[in-house]
Amino acid sequence: MMRKLSTPESLPVLDADLFFVFMRSEKPAVTQRYRTWTAHPLWQRLIAPQREQVYTVDSVAWSLSGGILGANRILDEIAQRLLPAETTP
Repeated sequence: MMRKLSTPESLPVLDADLFFVFMRSEKPAVTQRYRTWTAHPLWQRLIAPQREQVYTVDSVAWSLSGGILGANRILDEIAQRLLPAETTP
């Protein structure tokens, strides 16, 4: 599920076993906000960050691609992140 957060206090609604993060902008302000939020004490209490299961992914593939090729690209990225190296193509 995708959620847009408005304040760091809303972080607990995201608690999950893992996160795939994509930022739609390379702007310094976006990067700084991400750093600020991930340094917040509530972020540190979430399951995924505690287990080091937070993955930055290709924002183009995850938000703009479509069809079977786009789906395969996303699945390949998931496999690269979650499966042991010897099992990924």
